[in-house]
Amino acid sequence: MKQRNLMILVGLGALAALAVGGGSAMAAKPEDDDGEGGDTKGEGEAPIDLPPPAPPQVPSPNPNAPGDPPNSGATGMLDAYFGNAAGIARALYLLDKGMPGASTMASKLDAEAKDADKDDDLPFVLRFQNAYNKLAAAGRAGKSLPVFGPIPDDLGQLNRDGTMGYKTLAAIYNTLRYFSPSQSIWQLNTSRVKGNTPIPAAERSDFTALANSL
Repeated sequence: MKQRNLMILVGLGALAALAVGGGSAMAAKPEDDDGEGGDTKGEGEAPIDLPPPAPPQVPSPNPNAPGDPPNSGATGMLDAYFGNAAGIARALYLLDKGMPGASTMASKLDAEAKDADKDDDLPFVLRFQNAYNKLAAAGRAGKSLPVFGPIPDDLGQLNRDGTMGYKTLAAIYNTLRYFSPSQSIWQLNTSRVKGNTPIPAAERSDFTALANSL
């Protein structure tokens, strides 16, 4: 029994020596250096199979650019509602006590529309743009008023340039529409804008004071 155990130990020792010797021999064998950190035998690592790039996303059509007042793209509706410069002037006259007379504003709006050089020069338009921006900012801050119809989450902002364009025209419409306390007042204001009903001085709205109070 002792002899058998001895033979087993001798055999295991020989296997260990062979393993060590073989490892040393393999370590001593020079490797082919291709300058890339080892011999790849001309094959190398398999390349990563990447999926093809996704096609560019086409933005969905939006009649109002981000930040524009609602209804800015509804040019046909705005034209039909206001009619002409006189209708725009009557709406501005209705909205602010500090503006000049409606006939004065109408003539200045007509002159601006006919001459491209007459832009950025209407102080009553700039006054409205400033007031609308304040009102829109107050609305986004969570303020609320009695209204006829829901107020949009974002009333947009106007460029402060004194020019009457469709964005400013939409803002005038939005002010009349969203801040009319009832349908009857909305209908009355619409009749006044169209020149079918007079605008008493006592019933003009100081829009700038309203915006500043929010």
